[in-house]
Amino acid sequence: MEKTIKIEGMHCKSCVRAIQDKISSLRGVDSVKVNLVENSTKVNFNSNIITLEKIQKEIEYLGYSTGLNTPKKETE
Repeated sequence: MEKTIKIEGMHCKSCVRAIQDKISSLRGVDSVKVNLVENSTKVNFNSNIITLEKIQKEIEYLGYSTGLNTPKKETE
């Protein structure tokens, strides 16, 4: 499955690298391409292994906003 996620708070190539490294390391993510100019990332992933919400949460844990409005679970 391929999805585009809007990301707020990226300022430089280090931001791009941090997000790309984190998301690409997740089990079930096939590829990730972060675009600083468009403030977004395009993610190809296996929805049987990982959810879009989990990917968004991981981005938010890094300190960026994805517009995800669900409460974060402390048990994850």
